[in-house]
Amino acid sequence: PRRSRLSAGRLRLSAGRLRLSAAAIKPRVALIHPRFAMKPALLVLAVSGCIIASGASVANDSDTTVVTITAHPGWVVAVAFSPDGRRIATGSDDETLKLWNPQTGELLRAINAGGGGVTALAFSPDGKHIVTGHWDGSLKSWATDTGRAAATFDGHNENITSVAFSPDGKQIATGSGDDTLIIRDASTGKE
Repeated sequence: PRRSRLSAGRLRLSAGRLRLSAAAIKPRVALIHPRFAMKPALLVLAVSGCIIASGASVANDSDTTVVTITAHPGWVVAVAFSPDGRRIATGSDDETLKLWNPQTGELLRAINAGGGGVTALAFSPDGKHIVTGHWDGSLKSWATDTGRAAATFDGHNENITSVAFSPDGKQIATGSGDDTLIIRDASTGKE
């Protein structure tokens, strides 16, 4: 049987994967000089309404265009720049993790990440690893140079919704649809 519950501004259907959020968003105003005005072609928005990334034309001295990448056949649900800015990682409900050159749009690596789809991702501060959160509640660590799985950790009963490394790279924090936060050792996975 389908069970649903409305709490803290979100609807959760336990038999499916639908998660709707109805959080209040404070409007933000930013003043941009007309010379740098954006003409968005594509916007990637966080649940909070903040712009994460955009494929846009920028009216500046060089009139450059930001690369637009058709990244996955499924939804792109997670995006992160590497710490050095030389790669972008995308995660999708098509169960893949992909690394891209942000300057050219060239696909550098495609990884079959599994787990029912990638729902969150983050680069380690040194850029040597990417961790991915998944629909099945698992957390996976990948070596960025080879694309090989370095580790898989369990602990959440529902999908992982967010993941972050500590600034020193020694800990990983994950948030989940099961209303928990887990902080674990990045090398051992111990909570």
